[in-house]
Amino acid sequence: TKKWLELAATTGLDRQAMEQALNAGHFEKAVMDDQQLAQKLGLRAVPVLLLRRSGEALEDARVFNGTLPFDRLSQEIDALATWA
Repeated sequence: TKKWLELAATTGLDRQAMEQALNAGHFEKAVMDDQQLAQKLGLRAVPVLLLRRSGEALEDARVFNGTLPFDRLSQEIDALATWA
């Protein structure tokens, strides 16, 4: 919590409002849900890229942990149309 409050102060956020939000636990469930989804999808790095067709579930996305060179990213996007 202390690090979050320091970060809030250095970025110009209202430290007191941030502390109240952290103490109230408003974001705890959302963060936990996001962490569980990340584990389920196999996300292990930042940045991460998920490629999927419109309307497909996140679980069906291709996961790329870390960065991709532009050429590789372009190939993966082109291949999206041929995924079975």
